[in-house]
Amino acid sequence: MGAARADGHAHRSRRATGRAATPLRWATQTLTTRRTRREFLTVSVVIPVKNDAVALRRCLAALSRQTVHPDEIIVVDNGSTDETARVARDLGARVIYESVPGIPAASTAGYDAARFAVIGRLDADSVAPPTWIEEGIRILTDEPGIDAITGSGYFYDGPRRGSRVVAGLYLGAYFTAFRLALGETPLFGSNFFLRQQAWQAVATSVHRSGVSIHDDLDLTIHLTPHHRIEFEPAISVGISYRPFRRADTYLLRVQRGFWTLLRNWPRSSSTLRWRRKLLDRICTRGRQVRDPSNLNANVWSRVDRQRSGRRRLTRLSMPTPHERRRLR
Repeated sequence: MGAARADGHAHRSRRATGRAATPLRWATQTLTTRRTRREFLTVSVVIPVKNDAVALRRCLAALSRQTVHPDEIIVVDNGSTDETARVARDLGARVIYESVPGIPAASTAGYDAARFAVIGRLDADSVAPPTWIEEGIRILTDEPGIDAITGSGYFYDGPRRGSRVVAGLYLGAYFTAFRLALGETPLFGSNFFLRQQAWQAVATSVHRSGVSIHDDLDLTIHLTPHHRIEFEPAISVGISYRPFRRADTYLLRVQRGFWTLLRNWPRSSSTLRWRRKLLDRICTRGRQVRDPSNLNANVWSRVDRQRSGRRRLTRLSMPTPHERRRLR
């Protein structure tokens, strides 16, 4: 962000006071630099929560310190019996209620209620750094071909020694395992940004109930391969170490991951997904070969001079009859 400030970015910031400030609401936010002037995308932040008022207060306080404030914060109360709703209202969030138990029901209710161009997602125990929103909407503004971005996390309440290693192993295993299983980058539910249009495209197909599936993984399965998801290290957030204090909680998360894949079969089939990616690459190569303007670059790979001085042309393999039928 040092380079961005050197270019003269105009940031909207607010000084922290004893009571967290109410997020500002405006239709557009502009970013002015010496070279260009562009409008930021508007953003709704969705936070599903149940009986976690203390963590929610910390999460909303972090959002009030953003260099670019969200246009709205939606807290989805999933049947809380503590002061969750009151804390959310006091800190300027919009509260909606979802009676169906489970994160899938709560999160999708929040996405449906979002009114702005980008949906940001946090858990109640997430702590976003001050530039989280700014970085997220900057990337989506600069890259219109990306439909969603997700980032990693670090433990803010873990043990002094080893918490970074545990976070790296856990999140590294999550992204690697499901990247191999799905052939795409998976969303991390504690930290992602999603375009409103992409959500509208899958809103009727995602699972909206159940307590045994991962909502972020389910959303990934329905978004891909038609929508592009990218991993962005710049939007890392603080996450809680609580799930790792008990082994059974961690095992439950693993079981939910497998159950999510099973519930979405065959859409989640790794064999079918990787086969499709391979065929897409073959067809893309075939289209390039058929293009007369690329004839020299794609049909003839190299020109070798024999000792006699004559040229030998080595021809690349052309598309098979099956591939040619697919290209017509």
